[in-house]
Amino acid sequence: MSLYEALAVVALLGAGGFAWHLYRSDTRPKAPGGSAPQLPESQPMFARDRGSKDRTD
Repeated sequence: MSLYEALAVVALLGAGGFAWHLYRSDTRPKAPGGSAPQLPESQPMFARDRGSKDRTD
């Protein structure tokens, strides 16, 4: 295996490990006091209503 192949494998393993770390940090249950407030189910994400009457299309 050449040096470039070994560096590519190390870089891919590092990127995969970082992606796995981010995935685990997002899926891990949060502490009871440290979680973000939950919005009601009826409220759209980012408080945006696409069906509002003041739309200017």
